[in-house]
Amino acid sequence: MRRALFILILSAGAIFINLLYISYSDIEKNSRFIEKAKNIPYNIDGWQAKDLPITEQVYKDIQTYDAILREYTNPAYKFSVIVYTVFSSGKNPFHPPEYCYIGVGEDVITRKQAISIPAGNRKVPLTVLKLRSRRKQKEFYVFYWFMNKNLATNNYYLQRILGVFSRLGFMNSPWVMVRAAVYFHNVKEEEIFKQVRLILQKIYISLSSAIWQ
Repeated sequence: MRRALFILILSAGAIFINLLYISYSDIEKNSRFIEKAKNIPYNIDGWQAKDLPITEQVYKDIQTYDAILREYTNPAYKFSVIVYTVFSSGKNPFHPPEYCYIGVGEDVITRKQAISIPAGNRKVPLTVLKLRSRRKQKEFYVFYWFMNKNLATNNYYLQRILGVFSRLGFMNSPWVMVRAAVYFHNVKEEEIFKQVRLILQKIYISLSSAIWQ
């Protein structure tokens, strides 16, 4: 009995130390991956990106500075695409983006659907939210998915379950959430979806090759 208790305490201590070590190594690990992720292309088939700062408001939203923000514009279209590439940490795990928007009471989700983008021989699932901003009196779309190595999902709960394995050291790389926001006015939905799919497809392929290969 005492031996079993000793083994149990020893195992729990080992897990705790492992989690503590992983927590302290998050900053260094994320820094390496963020440097690689900066290879995401600035120019994608006529869409030109510029870097955006992580402001106080953005930080309140994503709860981390381990992120890359870029705004893609194209003179041929009446909208821009703001892309967030956010790296997770144990201290501040992801949460569904819709919580950010509706949590402050300024936005209303009017539609939620799932789509996919082709990427090589696979399809990457995305969640799409259509929202209405009460404060800005505008409508906008949000597209998002989570990824780690060869895994990609738009299911928040699946990502959280797999995130446990990441925290225990079975997956030696952080999770990434890619999120795109598009504010629009008098623009056809088909036009937005086609262009966003094009941008996110290239970003997915670039992240996969730059970070995990």
